[in-house]
Amino acid sequence: MAQTEQGSYTIFSDRSYSQVNTYASFDGSMFYVNEALIGSVGGTVGLTINHAFSIGPTGAYIFESTNEPVLIIPPGYHNYVIKKYFWYLGMMMESTLFPRAPLHITIPMMIGGGQRSYHIQETNEMWNYYAQSLSCENFFITSVGARLEINIADGFRFSIGPSYKYATNLTFLTGFSLDMSIKIGSF
Repeated sequence: MAQTEQGSYTIFSDRSYSQVNTYASFDGSMFYVNEALIGSVGGTVGLTINHAFSIGPTGAYIFESTNEPVLIIPPGYHNYVIKKYFWYLGMMMESTLFPRAPLHITIPMMIGGGQRSYHIQETNEMWNYYAQSLSCENFFITSVGARLEINIADGFRFSIGPSYKYATNLTFLTGFSLDMSIKIGSF
């Protein structure tokens, strides 16, 4: 018989059907460059195909403590506060080796773009609608890494591992980092 209950036999596939699942993750990254701590916190929403490949949008807020040259503060604003906003958005692709094993390896790759901007404002509040932009710089960012991922419980995974990031216009962001991720969903 050419057909079965699960579908037709074909040259390029077997009887199993493809499975698509979704998850959300909380991501973190940290590394030192020239004695300065640089890190990021963010998230990813992923679509997993056949338990072995994921794709989805990702984003992060980057924090850093580098000693940069002091920006020139415009006249009349010397008592104001300078705030820095540093973020990126991109697309994440992740391949998983041995996806059904409790302990497996993932290879995440990300490509995206972001912005670093400085604003001057009257108070130290996070959101101030009377802020004036001093400087704004866009950048391209990409990364590739390898992580050891553990299935903690059904629908809950933890991963940790190194990655290499490259960012244009921001030499301090280029280098190796330690990445961590907590994933919740179905895989």
